[in-house]
Amino acid sequence: MAKEKENTVKKGHWKRNAIAWLLVALVLYIGAQILSRTEGMRFYIADKISNGTRQPVSLDSCGTTPLLGLRLKGLRFQGVEMTDIKMSFNWFSVLSKEKPFIKQLRIQGLELQLKRVPASGNW
Repeated sequence: MAKEKENTVKKGHWKRNAIAWLLVALVLYIGAQILSRTEGMRFYIADKISNGTRQPVSLDSCGTTPLLGLRLKGLRFQGVEMTDIKMSFNWFSVLSKEKPFIKQLRIQGLELQLKRVPASGNW
């Protein structure tokens, strides 16, 4: 009789812990969706891209995909305009040195303008 009561109590604790973890995960997921759409995050991403390309960058909007990828709209820098960019990440790459962090990069609506510099003749 005591073992049955003990098993029922353990099952109740397991269910309560599982529900609590699911609620915490749901709150974090919704928070990531909201945070990714803020002006500060848009500025942060544009600054990181600007540092990587060493050119001034403008970005219209950013957000996350349902699977916590990154979606950028209206990315422009010198001679290049991309209307829609989707990035998916390999979240387990921190466990391996061989796998890259960015799993997939999709660019839709790429426009590229090549201009010759008159002084040097370079493109």
